[in-house]
Amino acid sequence: MDFDEVKTLEASIAELFLAMAGPKQDVHTSLGFSATDATRINRQIRLLIDEGRRGVADASLGSANLIFLTLKLLDLQRLIAANKRDHSFLAIEEPEAHLHPHLQRLVYKHLFETIVDGENGTDGDDNRDAAGPLSVILTTHSPHIASVAPLESLLLLRSQSNEGTMGYSTAEADFTKTDTEDLERYLDVTRAEMVFARGVILVEGDAERFLIPAFAKDMDISLDEHGVSVCSVAGTNFQPYVKLLCALGIPFSVITDYDEVDEKPRAYNRALKLIRIIDEAAGGDDTDAVIKAIKDKTTWSETFAEIEKSSIFVNWSTLETELFDGGYAQEMIDTLREHNFSAERKAILDAWEAKPKDFDADELLKMIEQMGKGRFAQRLATRAPGKLVPDYIADAINHVIGLV
Repeated sequence: MDFDEVKTLEASIAELFLAMAGPKQDVHTSLGFSATDATRINRQIRLLIDEGRRGVADASLGSANLIFLTLKLLDLQRLIAANKRDHSFLAIEEPEAHLHPHLQRLVYKHLFETIVDGENGTDGDDNRDAAGPLSVILTTHSPHIASVAPLESLLLLRSQSNEGTMGYSTAEADFTKTDTEDLERYLDVTRAEMVFARGVILVEGDAERFLIPAFAKDMDISLDEHGVSVCSVAGTNFQPYVKLLCALGIPFSVITDYDEVDEKPRAYNRALKLIRIIDEAAGGDDTDAVIKAIKDKTTWSETFAEIEKSSIFVNWSTLETELFDGGYAQEMIDTLREHNFSAERKAILDAWEAKPKDFDADELLKMIEQMGKGRFAQRLATRAPGKLVPDYIADAINHVIGLV
């Protein structure tokens, strides 16, 4: 084609599509003519794909949707460049339909980071207050898209009994830079499910993540039916995740270990920090009074009973030792025997089987670490049905179910 304007348009469409979709999913767009009559040529330009071999009508629905988005973005950019728009709103409703998961992330990561931020002039800087010429409002049920959306841009609409629908936004959430970095790394596609949940149970690691659904099933509770997700934070730093859930108005409970050090549990200070976040996010004016009520208790049992009022549930050691001491000794020994331990450790397991009360907590944790906590918990979950659910876990599950 010898028309410079058409060549430029063809190149612009191809470049933007490639930038959004990536080389593996590129459909190789081009422009061609379906008529030879010179008087009709300007009305007969057609967008072709696969290097001119097919028309858009032959494309898949996902590719057709993506081509439409590409053309719409180019049109907006043209109007902005020509100074014909002071500001444009682009509304996209549930764009995940017919798009491969990888394409969902690629396309909308490009949209958020390159087109919107680029047009706003921020280019990833912290200056998010400058109003640019293009704003995007996107509705979605896709964790793939949520996983690449800017953290401060989330707006969650939740139905409230007798109050209609309420909106919750992360725009004013008190995230530190570290919080933001942690959450943006955390909200990959599997954990971005959190923002679509009706309720969330935050846990320390994979062991709880695999076992709690099994415990809930033993309580005749389907977490999926209630829209409750179990999310591991891979540690004990619950603060960023509690801030996120508070900002989005999602009910939750936190399950954490006692972790005794010098006769004082680490869970105590951990809980106080979380309670301050929770109470302040709720607009409470009596945060100090809530903390004082906890500090005034004279026993750890009374203290943690008070802490449970703020959705935080603590055991008396660690999950694994609590289970071993609480009726799961044989099931845990049988699970550990699936691993190829040394003869010495096999003898230890035999001794514990004969006298479960004589088990060594440190040795038990070392064996589980060697087997792998996640694998151990997955295998133990198959042996959990019919067993007694630990009280603090049952309380945490019931607490969330009651809120959703």
